[in-house]
Order: sequence, then C-alpha cells, then structure tokens
Amino acid sequence: MAYRTGDRAPLLDSQTQVALERRGKELLGLGLIGAGLMAVLMLATYSPDDPNWLLASDAPTQNWLGRFGASIAHPLMMIVGRAAWGVPLVLLSWGLRLATHRAELKARAVFAPIFVAALAAAFATLTPGEGWTAGYGTGGLFGDTALGVVLTVVPLGDLLVGLLVWAGTLALGLYVLGVTRAEMMAAPRGSHCCNAVTVTAGEVKDPSRALPLAIIGGLLTVATLYVTVNAGYFYVLTPAQVASVPASAAVATVAALEYLGPAATSLMAALLAVSVGTALQIVALVGARIPYAMASDGVFFRSLATLHPRTKVPVRALVAQAVWASVLVLSGSFDTLTDYVIFAVLIFMGLATASVFVFRARMPDAPRPYRTWGYPVVPVLFLLTAGWLIVNTLQTAPRQALAGLGLVALGVPFYLYWNRNQAKVGRAGSPPPP
Repeated sequence: MAYRTGDRAPLLDSQTQVALERRGKELLGLGLIGAGLMAVLMLATYSPDDPNWLLASDAPTQNWLGRFGASIAHPLMMIVGRAAWGVPLVLLSWGLRLATHRAELKARAVFAPIFVAALAAAFATLTPGEGWTAGYGTGGLFGDTALGVVLTVVPLGDLLVGLLVWAGTLALGLYVLGVTRAEMMAAPRGSHCCNAVTVTAGEVKDPSRALPLAIIGGLLTVATLYVTVNAGYFYVLTPAQVASVPASAAVATVAALEYLGPAATSLMAALLAVSVGTALQIVALVGARIPYAMASDGVFFRSLATLHPRTKVPVRALVAQAVWASVLVLSGSFDTLTDYVIFAVLIFMGLATASVFVFRARMPDAPRPYRTWGYPVVPVLFLLTAGWLIVNTLQTAPRQALAGLGLVALGVPFYLYWNRNQAKVGRAGSPPPP
C-alpha cells in the first residue's frame, strides 16, 4: 500500500527552521572558536622538551594541554614550524564569522591546509632568531624542503623569491580567511584611530616602548569590543533585520529596542553621545599636534606653533582645527569627504611604510629602539596590499578615488609656497615670518 506524502505539512515551520539554522551556525562557530583558543594555548606553551609520542622523557610537561597538547604541537612545529599558528588563525577567523553570522562557511576554507603549507615556505625564508634552537628553519622541515624546490625552479635570487612567496601566501591567506574588499577598505578606518597616537611621540615618555604598546593594545581592545558587540547584534537580530536598518539609524539602537523595549531609545542615545563625545575629544587633542608640528617646521602658519604658557597646549592649532571642522560639519558633506579621504589615507600609509626603506638606506647606523618586525618582508607585504587596494579603488570607485587625489592636490601649492619660504629662511638665517 502506497502512502501519499506530497500534501503532508513540514515537520517544522519556516521560522523554526531559520532559528535552528542560526543556532546551528552559532554552535559551529563557537566550537571553532573553542578549538582555535585551545590551539593558541597549545602552541603558546609549546616546549620541544615536553614528553610526547615522538619523545620519551621523564621531564614534566609544560604544555597547558598536557601530554595531549604536546603530542600535537611537537609534530606540527617540526613539520611546518611557526606556520602552525595558521591553524588557530583559520579556526578563529571562521569561528567568529559563523558565530556572528558575518558569512557562510564557504568552500574556500578547504584550502586552509594549502595556506598553512605556503605559510611554512614563507617562514622558511626568514633567518631564525637566537631563541630558535631546532635543527631546521622557522618553516619546519616541510618549509625548508618547499623553499628549496622553489629556489631551484625559480632562480631569481633569495630576496626576490622570498618576497614572491610572501606575496602569494598573503593573497592565499586573505582568500582562505574569507576577507572581502569591503573589509580591507574598512581596515584603514579602524586602524587610523590607533595610528593617530604616533603624532604625540614628541610628548610621550619612552615613546619607543609606550607607542607600540598603545597601538597594539588599542587595536586588540577595539577588535575585541567590535566582535563582542556584533555578536550581540546578530544574537538579537536576524541578518535580514540588520541589513534592513537604514543608514540614518544605528544598529545598536534597533537591537536595544528589540531586546529592552522602548526605554532603550534614551539609554542608547545617551551612550552613543558619550562615546562620540569621548572619541571627538581624543581625536581633536591629538589631531591639533599635526598643524602645530607643521607650523613649528615652518611649512604652515607660524602663529599655530604657539603653546599656552602654562599648559603647553597648542591652543591656536586647536581653535583653527575646531573652526575648520565646524565648516565641514555645517557643509553637510562630512561623510562624503570622509569617503574621499580614506583613499588618500591609503596612499600616505603606503608612503609612510616606504619611508622605512629610505631611512634604512640613508641612515643605516641611526639608533632604532623599535625595529620593524619582519623587515623587509612585512613592509613589502603591506605595500603590495595597499597598492592592490589603491588600484582596485581606482577601478571600482573612480569618483571617490579621483576626488581624494584632488583633495590632496589642493594642498600641494601651499606646501610648495611654505617650503620655498622655509628654504629662503634657512639661507638667510632668520626666523620665518608669521
């Protein structure tokens, strides 16, 4: 006897199916995050002397995950070296994306082992430091072998081949981690707040130690808060609800209304006001140091180099900055100008990074309390990434890109004028005019 199943109602309604799918992704994401954190602890506490299935020893296990962690970390470090850190990187990246509903698990994640292998070859191009006591390079046995094959097949010299390997590994890593162009373009916005602290180097005690800690600590804090807040948004709202929030509204307010009710409107408005006011205060105090420094060097209005006799604050530079910021706000085009400026920021960040090579060549013996990590590979990779973003922006958003270049070009005549006056002053030996 045959049973008709075509008219049978589904076991679960559509809303329940969607809810179960969301919870499933969140659980998978949390599982990947947990695995990634365990991998971080395992690798961070790795010791080559720990007893494991490859090494019989009576020494106490230093690995936080015990003999189990040591038995996994030891072969990983031996085979791919420091590229083993690519494993928790992939796990944490996709775990955060799934837990916060930022993306679907795509087929590109299947290439994660290839990314780790390429990373091993890239690490093999670096000279091991004093703390590396293994008999193989920092890319492990596989990295040394793979790099040897590449150098044999592509006889272009160690430096050029190393840069090509790192560039290819970077591109593959961005693909495997699911990074999008929009995320890469948003990176300068998020990092600019931390980079701005560098203009205060002349007023900080022990800047070689304080500034790296401030920048790295600031970025980690902002990233943690950003991920936590977004996880809260997607826990309360569905992706469709988040996408439907108009540009004139804030996702935080909508999420608070959904979770706390109408009383959340005033609360969120107050919190946003405090947050924006605090950020503006910090940016204003830091940003005023730029026209002050330019004026002190004679390439801007000399009067802006005046400091308050008691507080030593560049008051005139602060006032000038406030007036100009007010003009931009009243013009109603502040957001548009910000979009234009981001393109210019990419150019200047690239130029600042390129200056590292110039200073290393012109002043090789200058004291460097803080040396660029991974030089020259890391700066070159950043320049390649910035160059790709600049070219890509010119192709996909030519209006914003050309407008950004136009804003930069507007300052060139003024710079040439003040620079010429400064040169004349230097020859005459008298202070520049106000």
